[in-house]
Amino acid sequence: MKLGDLISLSGISVDRHYDSYHKSIFWPTWYSEEVSSFKEQVIDMASPVKPFKATDTFKIQAGYPHEVKAEQKENLTNKGIKRDNLSGKQKTPIPKLTLQSFTTTSPLSIAFTTPNDSHFIRDITIVDETSNDELAFVYVVNRKAQIITAWTEKKTNGKFILRKPYGIFKEASYVKE
Repeated sequence: MKLGDLISLSGISVDRHYDSYHKSIFWPTWYSEEVSSFKEQVIDMASPVKPFKATDTFKIQAGYPHEVKAEQKENLTNKGIKRDNLSGKQKTPIPKLTLQSFTTTSPLSIAFTTPNDSHFIRDITIVDETSNDELAFVYVVNRKAQIITAWTEKKTNGKFILRKPYGIFKEASYVKE
């Protein structure tokens, strides 16, 4: 038993303007219908040859700090944004998503968010487990074909294993059945 299991979450409210869903906690039945419109919009917004647009946060986390202006890099670094630990240790930058890699990795979606009480998918979290033998790359992509953030997860026996999010506060933020 963990200490977190003994804490009552009844008095804790997470004030957010969106609902978060995680595949290992609860996956609504309407997801399969709504994800097709999300994919269509991403395909329309993406360039067929260039990688997806990326936020400065992603560029720093993924190992592309040279693409961020010095002033913005300093600002984000002061806010705690830093290079992803696992990919940094292996000196492997997190690859940028392209339209082709998005269409092949999108079946491995693990989480998504919607505006409160809506079925409109705002952004989606997908996993690319084929690009590297030891690491799985996890991306958060929005409807504008933009990578918001990314991180890496270690594979177990060469496979990505989906686990529940750690922490009572993080787990409490996801919609449950």
